[in-house]
Amino acid sequence: MHEAVTDDGRLAIIKGPRLIGARDPSLERELELLTTLPPHPSVVPLLGHVRSPRGHVLLVLERFFDNPFLRLNAPAVRPRVEAFVAPGARHVALPPSTALELGYELALALEHLHAHKVAHCDVKPANLMVALDWPDPELPDREYFERLAAGRWRGALIDLGGARAFRELDPGAGRQGVPPPLLTPVYAPPEVLPGFVDEAGRERSRYTPWVDSYAFGLTLYQLLTGFVPYGHLPAPLAERDLAALAEVKREERDGGLRPLGRAALDAIAWGDSAVEGCTREELTTRLWDLLERTTHWDPAKRPTARRLRVDLAGLLRVEPRAPEPDDDPRLARAWRQRRLALDAFSSRLALAARDGAAPRADLGKLRRGGADFWEREGYRPPRA
Repeated sequence: MHEAVTDDGRLAIIKGPRLIGARDPSLERELELLTTLPPHPSVVPLLGHVRSPRGHVLLVLERFFDNPFLRLNAPAVRPRVEAFVAPGARHVALPPSTALELGYELALALEHLHAHKVAHCDVKPANLMVALDWPDPELPDREYFERLAAGRWRGALIDLGGARAFRELDPGAGRQGVPPPLLTPVYAPPEVLPGFVDEAGRERSRYTPWVDSYAFGLTLYQLLTGFVPYGHLPAPLAERDLAALAEVKREERDGGLRPLGRAALDAIAWGDSAVEGCTREELTTRLWDLLERTTHWDPAKRPTARRLRVDLAGLLRVEPRAPEPDDDPRLARAWRQRRLALDAFSSRLALAARDGAAPRADLGKLRRGGADFWEREGYRPPRA
């Protein structure tokens, strides 16, 4: 990855092969998908592509910023919001309003992909980013979190290198020679393990579009609670211990456990998000029902991407939003939600913005009555 700026001032990323001199089929797949997929505000846009002198594909993609879940848990920021870590959780959760708005942006992206018969196959927090009105790749914590708290952001799903057309998910159909998607193990649903059999005793395709619904549920659960998948289990599970993870997923496939825990959802810190139109308990129950359905062990019982978006829209009371004259077209959302209101002044996002750095002033833009101060300090007084 290399950072760049386009001629029209847009921040960009040049994405090339992981290994110098090696061909990267995932880049060619991503180019193919992004050139045929209609653009969508919640999916990373392709700004251009080129072949290097070595013949490798180089993609020029819009550059986004880390999502607030990742930024809140960065080593330099987390001490300021440590009080928001729930007992037993590994991470600081987002304010519920921000988590659900980011989840809705993700649902919009998945609905768009699935409507065009494409499965992302690697949904996870690291592939969910945000667009912000900042002209430089380096974005200080203060400016980052102030923009988040003010709602001046938009979510975007990135990295389509592992995506597959629906027809390519069934081993017996579609193009030959297309390898199965490389899902991130902890976000992979249990049916991708060998030997998956449905309730009727039939062997099923191990890969379906509903791998995205499952990973959506785990991602939203993390954003809301700070718990990693399976983090509620008595024995900690190391995400890099693939043998132990496979054993846990086999037990999950047999109905022995769930990848998320209701107690973690009940422990959500609501202090910086006001709920309108229902109680917090009612909203938690509806959220649990949604997450349970998205992470069902049987893919046939998970909601479609469209159903996910519709259910989340109902939960959040989403309504269309007309553009306003001062909207930044790259950030303005076509929707707004009426269920949750973020306390922009005392939320964990506001606390994270207080990084101890005093704002700098440009003395040349300050006005004073006399010239003695400016002469002593070596400045020429600004004209009226």
